[in-house]
Amino acid sequence: MKKIKIKINRRVKPFSIAIARRILEAVERESKETLEKYRKEFADLVTEFRFKLEEAVGPDKTIWLTVVLVVDDDGRPIKIYAKDIRIVETIVKPLDVKVEVSI
Repeated sequence: MKKIKIKINRRVKPFSIAIARRILEAVERESKETLEKYRKEFADLVTEFRFKLEEAVGPDKTIWLTVVLVVDDDGRPIKIYAKDIRIVETIVKPLDVKVEVSI
């Protein structure tokens, strides 16, 4: 068994396509042949993972996380899990500056 660790260091929504894209790009970097051979298994696993992540975090949250993908010796995906999930809070503050442009 082999673990592929994917760190997502930008704000993403739990069910966004950005998470799926990052995971599949990481698998492709490891082995393009593996991704081509098990594309359906990877796609199904990642889609289910995105549903579970949205259930756990909430649909309107923005997060940073680390994803660990476990594959067997042939490269077939076994499981996927998230760790170090951080919810990013957006704070809205008033700005007391006047911005003006004239011609």
